[in-house]
Amino acid sequence: MSENDKDKARVSKAPAPISPVRSAPLVKVGNGRAPVSGPKPADWDMWERIPVANLKAAIAVSLGYEPPETLEEEQLYSEGGEYRKRMHVALSHATAGKLHLFRSGAIKPGAQVELAVFAEWALSLGWMLPERFPGVAAAAFAAWKRKDLWSERELRDLCCGLIPDRSSPATDELNEAEEAIRRALIARALRAIEPMYSTAADRLAGRARFFSPQEAIPWAAARFPGRFPFEPEAMKVEDLAAAERPLAPKAKNTLLKIISALAKGLNLDLSQPSKSAVIIARLTEENGAPVGARAIEDYLKEARALTA
Repeated sequence: MSENDKDKARVSKAPAPISPVRSAPLVKVGNGRAPVSGPKPADWDMWERIPVANLKAAIAVSLGYEPPETLEEEQLYSEGGEYRKRMHVALSHATAGKLHLFRSGAIKPGAQVELAVFAEWALSLGWMLPERFPGVAAAAFAAWKRKDLWSERELRDLCCGLIPDRSSPATDELNEAEEAIRRALIARALRAIEPMYSTAADRLAGRARFFSPQEAIPWAAARFPGRFPFEPEAMKVEDLAAAERPLAPKAKNTLLKIISALAKGLNLDLSQPSKSAVIIARLTEENGAPVGARAIEDYLKEARALTA
């Protein structure tokens, strides 16, 4: 027998050792135990109708899952990392009084919380929540109402009852709202604020024109009842009267003369109102009180006609 044959003979015929495999968590099934398959998707038809739940359930449903029913299931959820992180943050904020727990003595995962309150708190931290989580839509709309300006596309989405910045396919309703805004601008029923340096990409994305919520809400609420999420705030009688009172001709002429004098002082050519309006619009932005170039152009035309 050659040396090579002897070496081959010394090689073990036994199968290779089996590497250990980590088993899945187990839950009781009858008299035996079975592996946990994973978190179950949340039953939104049920959760949309539930106002209060314990903190464990709120955290799980905020991730799109049904709450854990056993200690083993809760361990499985915690292994994902996000469930454990959210629970830690929620308990910390509850201890600091930043997350209000509903009729709770001890601050613990079993404490009750109003899901709408939880949603508003979670969104304030920048957490992503499922759209059907209780209170998400109301909290998101409330945040949009507090914004200083809405872009044209954001106003369009709000007119259709949609939360802006969430992907939505083109529909007849969205096209209708877009056309209504365009016509309102032409008819001067809406006033837009146009940034000086908008690009073609901005125009394509509906970010070349912006609207003040205080001015846009009354128009949109009247134009899209039942879809637009906000109602105009009631005005005091004296404020309403002042808003409806037109500027007296003498006062208007005085203001137009002042505009003409200031324009000449800035070496602006009133015979080119469009070009001069762009310059003045930039100055209003720098002053922190932006006015659209189109509105300025109209006043410059009137000032020129009065002082020519």
